[in-house]
Amino acid sequence: MGAGGRMNVTATAEDKPLAHKRVPVSKPPFELRDLKKAIPPHCWHRSLVRSFAALFRDFIIIGALYYLADTFIPLLPKPLAYVAWPVYWFFQGAYLMGLWVIGHECGHHGFSEYPWLNDTIGERFQIFLTDLGVFATCYAVYRAAVIMGTQWVINIYGMPILFMSGFFILLTYLHHTHPSIPHYDSTEWDWLRGALATVDRNFGFLNHAFHDVTRTHTVHHLFPTIPHYHTFEAREAVKPILGEYYKYDDTPILEAVWRETKDCIFIEPEVVDGEKKGVYWFHK
Repeated sequence: MGAGGRMNVTATAEDKPLAHKRVPVSKPPFELRDLKKAIPPHCWHRSLVRSFAALFRDFIIIGALYYLADTFIPLLPKPLAYVAWPVYWFFQGAYLMGLWVIGHECGHHGFSEYPWLNDTIGERFQIFLTDLGVFATCYAVYRAAVIMGTQWVINIYGMPILFMSGFFILLTYLHHTHPSIPHYDSTEWDWLRGALATVDRNFGFLNHAFHDVTRTHTVHHLFPTIPHYHTFEAREAVKPILGEYYKYDDTPILEAVWRETKDCIFIEPEVVDGEKKGVYWFHK
């Protein structure tokens, strides 16, 4: 018994279905402009100082991780090196993913007020430049393998890129796969409900590496030009309006992956009074 004769209540298995509570699928009682009005004006400001600070932060951390790995891991006894390399791959991949987030933000013109700068930082100025960058990277990797050895390239560059790709897939999957999130066909779909068909997640300490886009993906769907350093405040501003249309799940990530891969196998249409509707839900 707790103070005042009240029992202490702890979470039980009966509470777990709350994570699966479906969001409403009816037309929202608010419009996009209502959400936009609720967001503080300064959240729309894209600061060159803050954007470049985030970019340089990633470069500094990535460079520091590279230096530590290249300098010290080869000096470790082999058993310790076998542990140290995966740790490096994990964290380097995470911060490379953070760098990808900045590039993605450029694509949505959330990096700065200047389209030409966004395109330049994001390497989207011309398709030619993108293709040239791919060929240049491939050649640089080839030359590094010739000079430093294939194993060095795999350890320093290849595996972190693989981990980064894994993080990219993980974020995309968990932001758009959840038992409570609907899918719509052409008879029911509209832009606002489609944009709200996502779920914010908590990646713990990795939120820092990913510039916190993990917890603010809904706002990114709604207003992609808001820079990442303002999305958390913007999210808090629109949550009271969104109400049950907003979904946040802080289930530990490994548990969430296991649950979603078990419970979200295929989608089936919602049936009301024996008639199929244009709303689809995940089933296992």
